[in-house]
Amino acid sequence: GQDQDYDEYLSQDYLLGKLNELNMNTSMGSDFNTNNIDNTSTTHFVVVDKQGKMTSTTNTLSSFFGSGKYMKQGFYMNNSLSNFSNNPNSPNFHGKHKIPRSYTAPSIVVGSDYYMGIGTPGGNKIP
Repeated sequence: GQDQDYDEYLSQDYLLGKLNELNMNTSMGSDFNTNNIDNTSTTHFVVVDKQGKMTSTTNTLSSFFGSGKYMKQGFYMNNSLSNFSNNPNSPNFHGKHKIPRSYTAPSIVVGSDYYMGIGTPGGNKIP
């Protein structure tokens, strides 16, 4: 890895500058995953225990009830293979021994005097 001062990217000046660059009246276009079907089968949660241990967790079935296959162990199988693309220029173009690129990124941000767990449900626009 490279030695880099990440404190600069977590500074209030830097973050406020980035926030001011956002235009809340437009969306950030992306051809990463053009399947615009929203669903309600993804959840995100952050838990902190009394010792300060934190988890930031995103769980998804992909589509509503995933593949629709309920396992005797008590869970549904996802259908994340639907994230593959038929476009040969896409990073998610299907192929042997590939898995689709994921757009979920639960994160924990740690500063000198704070910590924050972030993430979101929301389909193919998850940051």
